[in-house]
Amino acid sequence: MASNATTSLSIIGYLFLLLGVCSYALYTVFVEKAVDFTGIEATYMMLIAGALVFVTLALTEEKLNHNLTSLITLPMTDTAFLTAVLYQAIGSSVLALFVSNYAIAKVGVNRAASFIGISTVVSIIAGVLFLGEHFGGYQIIGAVIIITGVYLANMIIKI
Repeated sequence: MASNATTSLSIIGYLFLLLGVCSYALYTVFVEKAVDFTGIEATYMMLIAGALVFVTLALTEEKLNHNLTSLITLPMTDTAFLTAVLYQAIGSSVLALFVSNYAIAKVGVNRAASFIGISTVVSIIAGVLFLGEHFGGYQIIGAVIIITGVYLANMIIKI
C-alpha cells in the first residue's frame, strides 16, 4: 500500500518477536494464577527481577569493555539519559506493569489481552500529536479496525 515500502526477512527478528509473544503469554498466565499476591506485590517482584538481570548484564558488559566508570557516572553527566531512565523506570515499568497486573487480576487474561491492540492506536495518535507524523486514510482505517476488533472481542468474551 505504501509506495516506498520495502520488506526484508530477518530470521533473528522473527525469533525475537516469537520470544516476545511467548513471554507475554507466560506472563499473563502466571499473573492470573498469582491470586495470593496483590498487584503491587507482583509488580514489585517483576521490577526487582528485571533490575537484577539488566543491571548485571550492563555492569558485566561495561566491565568487559573497560567502561564501567562511564556507565556509573552517565546519569549524573547526561540529563537526557537520566530523563530517559526515569521515564522508563516510572512510566513504562512501574505504572504500566501495575496497571497490567491489576487489569489481569480484575478482568482476566482474555479480556485484558484483547486491549493490547489499543496501544497501536495510542502510538498513532502520539506520533501525530508529538512528532507531527501524517494521519491519513490508512491510519484511520487501521484504528477503526483495531477498535472494532477490541469491541467485538469483549462482546464475545461476555457471552
